Amino acid sequence: MTMNLPFDNPLFLIPSTSGLIFMLAGFIMLKHPPKKINSLYGYRTSSSMKNQERWDFSQKYSALEMIKLAAILTLSSIIGLFYTPVGKLGMFLGLGLMIAMVVILLFRVEKEIKNKFSIFVILILITSFQNTFGQNNRLNTNNSIGWINAFGTFKVSEKLGIHTEYQWRRDNLITDWQQSLLRVGVNYNLNQRIMFRVGYAWIETYPYGDYPINGLGRDFTEHRIFEMMQLSHKEGIIDFSHRFMLEQRFVGRYTSASETAEDEFPLLNRIRYMIRLQIPLKGTEIKDNTPYVAVYDEIFIGFGENVSQNVFDQNRIGVLLGYRFNKNIRIEGGFLNQTLQFGRQINGQNVFQNNNGLIINANFNFDLTKKLKN
Repeated sequence: MTMNLPFDNPLFLIPSTSGLIFMLAGFIMLKHPPKKINSLYGYRTSSSMKNQERWDFSQKYSALEMIKLAAILTLSSIIGLFYTPVGKLGMFLGLGLMIAMVVILLFRVEKEIKNKFSIFVILILITSFQNTFGQNNRLNTNNSIGWINAFGTFKVSEKLGIHTEYQWRRDNLITDWQQSLLRVGVNYNLNQRIMFRVGYAWIETYPYGDYPINGLGRDFTEHRIFEMMQLSHKEGIIDFSHRFMLEQRFVGRYTSASETAEDEFPLLNRIRYMIRLQIPLKGTEIKDNTPYVAVYDEIFIGFGENVSQNVFDQNRIGVLLGYRFNKNIRIEGGFLNQTLQFGRQINGQNVFQNNNGLIINANFNFDLTKKLKN
């Protein structure tokens, strides 16, 4: 029996990455369970939300079960070290293992709730999902945004690189400020499939829209440290990438209206996961002079003692049309939807921004190793 290269095998990649995500989510829920019944965060089904006693029991039990089942799912990826299915079979088997874990989790938790409280409940996932977006206690606002972003990667060795980016985020398409973001980092390429990055970001957020994010209607600065891992794989003509990011955010705030500058920077922790798919519009792979279409979704979850209302922090969905000129230059643009929840309430209501608009990305790669050799 021989061991295969695992990162080309979805039977290894899907169970291992999804298992680690579920395990991390379980630990977060166990450490920071939602104390009150809500429609945003926690184990939310019709049975768990009937009363506070059920809710408290469900959160702890589901977190423990999630950790155990996620560990089993992660260990199941060992199969992919020794067996590489032909064609799409690996992807179907990997997704099947992940779906089986979710079904088993729901079955075990619902059965335990029934046994403990002697009430038979049928789990309806669609209803639970709809409840998440219930409108009873929400204040919704809409904005038109325009983001223009530039990304630069400087390769300094076979394994190491420097990442730079600036994002010019605007409200009312491009007329007013929304946010200014500068981010730098160091890349380490373990292989062609796995990349790690650590770095720092400086962000300035401005008052925009009907309800500014800052309660005093002022701009504020954020200093951010981040750690990132990106996994890439190809299935047929589709390129997949999975980005996992952990952020330590020091967000400026004013302790009183008399302060002229932020005088506190409390720590807010956040975890992000983005999945992105790219499909060439010519040929079977994205190479020089190739147009392509890309879609992605990224969810942001806040955690820690300083996170209050916005455990669900935001979600972004993008649909892009791109063009790769060569290995050094790639341009893309399209539609962006950003759903964002405030960290505070207004008149007892949770505030959600629904921001829609245009996004343009310019990506540049510079190989400095050639100049060093010369």
